Amino acid sequence: MRRRHYAWTVAAVTFVVLLVAAGIRSTPGVLIVPLEQEFGWSRAAISAAIAINLVLYGLIGPFAAAVIDRFGVRRRTDR
Repeated sequence: MRRRHYAWTVAAVTFVVLLVAAGIRSTPGVLIVPLEQEFGWSRAAISAAIAINLVLYGLIGPFAAAVIDRFGVRRRTDR
């Protein structure tokens, strides 16, 4: 019996993580009405907060990549 290559496991885990992340990113659209009713916020205020979140999320990406490239993602143990 042939064993499944490790790359398929990594691809499957990546797919699931991306699927969950997309679901989490889309929840504000579902929560606008309950947030309006619970806290009395306007739809415009909730949408503005979501828009600011998305813009900052997009703008931070290149800087986060530069930091990770400079310092790495793993902690050094040779110190």
